[in-house]
Order: sequence, then C-alpha cells, then structure tokens
Amino acid sequence: MEAITVSGAAPTPFPAFVTGEKGKPAVIVIQEWWGITDQIKQQAAKIASQGYRVLLPDLYKGKVGVDAEEAHHMMSNLDFSAATVEIADAAAYLKSEGSPAIGITGFCMGGALTMGGLAKSPDIKCAAPFYGVNFGLFDCATLKDKPVQVRATLWRHRPSATAPHPRADSLMYCAVSLAHQSAWLQHSLLAHR
Repeated sequence: MEAITVSGAAPTPFPAFVTGEKGKPAVIVIQEWWGITDQIKQQAAKIASQGYRVLLPDLYKGKVGVDAEEAHHMMSNLDFSAATVEIADAAAYLKSEGSPAIGITGFCMGGALTMGGLAKSPDIKCAAPFYGVNFGLFDCATLKDKPVQVRATLWRHRPSATAPHPRADSLMYCAVSLAHQSAWLQHSLLAHR
C-alpha cells in the first residue's frame, strides 16, 4: 500500500493510501472511528485484489484510536463536512489517474461518510455504506436526481424488537425514495462490534 498526499478543494492537502492498478475502476474506502487500522488496510487490499484501484483517505491525519474512548473523542472532533470535501477530492484524484468509474464504501462512521461523499462528489457513482447514518451530510432529495446506485446494510441498534430507531427509519424512508436505484438490507438487533 502506497502512502500519498491528495490536494484539491480541501483547504490543505491530506494523507491517503492507495493500492491496486492505476486506471482500473476505483473504490474509496472510508475508515471506522478507529482510523486507518491494519484491518481497514486489509479490507482495501481485498477489494484491490478483485481488480480495483483503492484509495483510503486518512481523515484523522495519521492518528489511530487505541481504545473506544479515544476513538469516540477523535470521531467527535472530526469535521464531517470537511471530510466529505476530502472524499470528493479523493474521487477527483482517482478520476485524474484514469479510473473510469468510482464507488465508495465505509464502515460505521465510514458508512455515514459514504453517503455524505456520494452526495458531495459528482465523480462517485455508487455507494455501499455499512450501517452508519449522518443525515447532516446529505439529503435524500439530493441523491434522488443523481445517477447513482446504492447498496446499503443497516444495523438497527434497539433495546427491544418494538423500540423505534429514528435514524434507521429515516434511512429506510430514503430507501423508498431511491427504490429505482437502490437495494437495502436491514439487520435488526445486532450488536455493534
């Protein structure tokens, strides 16, 4: 995996990692709240092994959480709006390298940023968020007119089978509005790891 620096619309260049052959279809992989860990790098390498160019923007600029308290603190201090600008810059970088198509995926916090990055970048055409939601980053109406494909996995964290989960229900509402271009898989009562 190669360490690079990406420049663009973000106020300052930011670190990232890339793997896979230039010019191939690309996937942007967004980190969990821990940062760019070996596990996230392994996920990126696995995706790249399937014939993709993969870019991991380092949203924490080299920091990695060593425990849940630190990871929560880093996530709480992340400027999510600025992170979506960096994600859009990452997509523009991949496009400039010759990637003919660009998708995005992310896990937990990265799932929320996946949808935000999809909405922010004109270059990202498909998304596969895994169970993160942050509606301050996108509006379903914005995505409705964008030619995109979304495949989402959502975990509904609930204390009981009858307890409502507003974020999950809001995302399902969004899914209905994007039904012609999306598929949604919802898991109930699964614990977060």
